[in-house]
Amino acid sequence: MKSENISLNALIKDFKSIDSVKELKRRNLTVANNFEIGDAILELRKYGITTTLSKEVAEYYEGFGLSVIKHGIGWIVNLP
Repeated sequence: MKSENISLNALIKDFKSIDSVKELKRRNLTVANNFEIGDAILELRKYGITTTLSKEVAEYYEGFGLSVIKHGIGWIVNLP
């Protein structure tokens, strides 16, 4: 299995396990971040790339081995 599939699958699995504000806080995320991550998963699956303005979200993606590159005021996120 490609490393991009492993990283994305791990991200999706963790995202699906977030079912409370307590789980969000444990990951240093907010409810708004959670919605952003859900949308970003769709972009990553379709295009292999997404962006974020949130440092916390960028750090969350890095935890799953995604390529996170600082760009202007935000970050570009690619599958490995």
